[in-house]
Amino acid sequence: MKKIAIICAGLCLALTALGQASESGVSVDSELKVTVTSNGDDVRKVLFQMFSQANKNFIVETGLYFSLTLNLSNVPFETALGFICKNAGMAYRIENDVYVFHKPEKQPLKTQETKTVSGQTSAPPQNAAPKTLDPSVLNKTINTRLEMADIRDVFREFTKQTGVPIEVDKRVKSLKVNAYMIETSLRFALNSITQTAKLMYTFTDRGTILVSDPALPVEAPPQSVDTKQDVKIACPQCSTELQKGWKYCPSCGNYVKNITT
Repeated sequence: MKKIAIICAGLCLALTALGQASESGVSVDSELKVTVTSNGDDVRKVLFQMFSQANKNFIVETGLYFSLTLNLSNVPFETALGFICKNAGMAYRIENDVYVFHKPEKQPLKTQETKTVSGQTSAPPQNAAPKTLDPSVLNKTINTRLEMADIRDVFREFTKQTGVPIEVDKRVKSLKVNAYMIETSLRFALNSITQTAKLMYTFTDRGTILVSDPALPVEAPPQSVDTKQDVKIACPQCSTELQKGWKYCPSCGNYVKNITT
């Protein structure tokens, strides 16, 4: 009789725990499966939805924004987590049973070395040829939600997300801008901000993008001009030939009024 009573008591406790888990919305599946749906929601909202089902703790570090579209039904927790991290471009670590989400750490670039005849290594030559960025870098995608942020901080965030170095002329005034960009190309973001702030951006031979004020004088080396021929005007960003009086480049949308008037 004692054994029967113990078995019955254990069964009652198990059924009680199952009922409590069902009421709280936490899955009791041994594989810990979750169901997550999102139609353009921010990754933080998606994580909150998933971790609430799994009854787990998590923290998202500042600066992580990404719009997700997904529909995962009855998927193992770790599988869903892997999909989300891969698509949002983030990583996580576990500290005291708390998932901490952060941007993946960039691996330091290895310095190239050249071998000499004696077998010893030497550093590459310092006088490298000028390098200009490929215009295709402007197709890279960014996601920002910045309100009344310093314009230099906005461009730093662009650089972090795309890896494209963006410089701001020291003579450009400190401006506060709103940069709410979701799945936006770097080209559109640069055009929107520079045109609104009445600035311009150009590719440099240092492998960077320079943001400057077209109203300020530009120091350029003297060039010999043949007075017998018409001087051709080209867009400093994409090299498209321009005509006098044009305000924007028809190819890349760069502000060019300062060089066509």
